[in-house]
Amino acid sequence: MAWDNSLPIDNQKLRTLASVIRDNFVAIEEGLTSFQPKSLNYTNRTVSGPSDDPSLITDAYLLYCKDDDVGNAELYSINEDGGVSQLTSGTASAANTANISSFVAGGVKLKMGNDTYPAGNSTKAITFTSAFATTCYGVLITPQATGVTPYAESLASTGFTAKRTGIAASVVFSWMAWGD
Repeated sequence: MAWDNSLPIDNQKLRTLASVIRDNFVAIEEGLTSFQPKSLNYTNRTVSGPSDDPSLITDAYLLYCKDDDVGNAELYSINEDGGVSQLTSGTASAANTANISSFVAGGVKLKMGNDTYPAGNSTKAITFTSAFATTCYGVLITPQATGVTPYAESLASTGFTAKRTGIAASVVFSWMAWGD
């Protein structure tokens, strides 16, 4: 059995529809490789009332759409044990490569950017364009020069202090922070 988007045909008689479309239903239910929709549209559950999570279904993982805490329609999932995960949050923009934010499934957020240690200075204060809601768990700093050992101190929801040891010349570095 395989998905066939040409069935039923336009002049198909109603009494024969069941046998014609049964294979298509099986392809959807079984997730057969022949069923490859270009998109799935999820109705926002919040628009029709409170944004309640769907009822649990044994041995099932559900995807659905509802508003997040700031009123944006986002994609969520719920497992059979009631574990809810937010899968999307806004859109990361590469337009501002100095300091951008992104979202990782499960609620962890990533912030990343580029900056420069000034010549002769071993510290650089980094302020996020938008703060983490709770805390910054960690920072990874990658210098674009050899002979530099970078590290981060004073992690906060609003930013961190990038520090270095090694050469005293001006050094460009990239950073990535994660938190919630």
